[in-house]
Amino acid sequence: AIDLGVPPLLRLVIARVAGDEVVVVWTHHHVILDGWSMGAVFAEVCEQYTAITQGRAPELVTRRPFRDYLHWLAEQNLEAAQAHWHTVLTGFDSRTALPFDRPPHQAHHSESTETLDLQLEGQDTIRLQQVAKHHGLTVNTVVQGAWALLLARYSGQPDVVFGTTVSGRPAELAGVESMVGMFINTVPTRARINETQDVVSWLQELQNAQIESRRFDFLSLAEIQAYSDLPAGTALFDSMVIFENYPFD
Repeated sequence: AIDLGVPPLLRLVIARVAGDEVVVVWTHHHVILDGWSMGAVFAEVCEQYTAITQGRAPELVTRRPFRDYLHWLAEQNLEAAQAHWHTVLTGFDSRTALPFDRPPHQAHHSESTETLDLQLEGQDTIRLQQVAKHHGLTVNTVVQGAWALLLARYSGQPDVVFGTTVSGRPAELAGVESMVGMFINTVPTRARINETQDVVSWLQELQNAQIESRRFDFLSLAEIQAYSDLPAGTALFDSMVIFENYPFD
């Protein structure tokens, strides 16, 4: 375990397995790094190592400190964010039912019973990207739409909510793409299924709603949840969609 009271909340172990081979084990607490940041740190470590072996100075990226993000966060309009999420969730009073055989009772205590690894063929991926681009959509929106439809079919509810993990890196903060820290957040995505609406216009509406929500995705999920009409203490959703697209080389 990592003691949250003792910095720097990471460990590095190097084990020699042969005369010219070592295994490096890097353990860190998620509170200090998200996946995007981990890629950036790992790339910098590789650059430092390469520079040492080649006898040259490392070519490092100039990074803004994480404190600049905290300053940005402190300047945000909390009232506007609260009003937005209240509008998004008002009237949502029935959690999207999943087809489990017994209701879950313990949060953060899960065990995988099955993993399905599905990879699209190259041509299918290209077609998906082309269709999305042609209609001004992102592939992320298409995936979210597919999940919303799946939830609606399985639950029998036309109004569904699921969790979406967002990067949490505000575009207006210059240099945020190279900053290192914990930025990600999980926010709700609400989708209403209209059987009479064509899928493209529905996906475009879903995407526009997500663009608007990204302006306020800094609010904590615990606070956002309070703006639904669910009974107190009821979780807002039981499923999440994570669309990962890390700049990891």
